[in-house]
Amino acid sequence: MNATPKLKLLAYREVEWTDGIDQILGTESDSIIGHRLGISPKSIAARRRNLGQRFHRKKAGDSELKQLGTMLDTVLAKELGISPGLVARKRMELEIPPFKSSAAFKWIPEILNRLGTVPDDELALELGLSYQFVAQKRLEFGIPSMRRSSLKWTDEIVNKMGVISDAQIAKELSCSTVLVRLKRVELGIAPYQKP
Repeated sequence: MNATPKLKLLAYREVEWTDGIDQILGTESDSIIGHRLGISPKSIAARRRNLGQRFHRKKAGDSELKQLGTMLDTVLAKELGISPGLVARKRMELEIPPFKSSAAFKWIPEILNRLGTVPDDELALELGLSYQFVAQKRLEFGIPSMRRSSLKWTDEIVNKMGVISDAQIAKELSCSTVLVRLKRVELGIAPYQKP
């Protein structure tokens, strides 16, 4: 039995951008719009950014908000079709503790050694813990907090997001991968996927 060939999605330069396409950008996720129109989501995101439009963010309803903290952020994010970073941010904004009980969290040496080497909120997001829990542990050891460097998110760097991996960009900027991922999610850029 022959496999059905995958439809090739158009790249940015292959699209004739019309007012009709431009008007629907940002009304739904770049992925949904891209697949509906046969255009790669990265191209949709690039066009939307070029037009200065913000990305579509699914509004959380009461039923979604009630689920925050009842399961891992990654599991809820998959159910809702959004990024784990957005779920974690909303949970922290509402001061809902993470599903993983902080009291049961095991501080292994590899994680303890990272305290103060990355901002508390990044480490907390990565570990699925609250910012306060991580900051308190760092303070217990008398470790000064790491201040975010004044990273310049130039157009050159932003244009690389989704085109190369977050880890490659982080290496180039000498910062953490989580920081790059948070910025990419904030800009509504889909993650890099190997061809």
